[in-house]
Amino acid sequence: WDVDGTLVESTTLGFVATNEVLKLRGFPEISVEQYKIGCRYTTPDRFNHHVGEEPGTAIGTQLGQDFDDMYVKRVSKETAGLFDGMERLLRSLALSGHPQGALSNACGDYVRAVLAANNLDEVPGQ
Repeated sequence: WDVDGTLVESTTLGFVATNEVLKLRGFPEISVEQYKIGCRYTTPDRFNHHVGEEPGTAIGTQLGQDFDDMYVKRVSKETAGLFDGMERLLRSLALSGHPQGALSNACGDYVRAVLAANNLDEVPGQ
């Protein structure tokens, strides 16, 4: 499963944290539309896109790390909650014996935080 936009609604969380990082580092803020366009990239290259730099540029890596440090701490059911009906679907599939996984172009700590916030980090048999 893709995390953002499939399992959870996290646009506001990511958008607000993005603008906080940009402002903190002296870059202009972006619109929600610009944020959504940038989400096709990994976090460092999303920031490179937002500040007009080429993919792979070091500033994107720094801004991306600032972002990861900030927004992972803000994950909760309120900021990254499951879409309606997803918990029931996921649990039904799990009870039917279908293994599942989560992926994202965001950092792994974020994915783990989203799963934990939504009580989806159980390990079978534990």
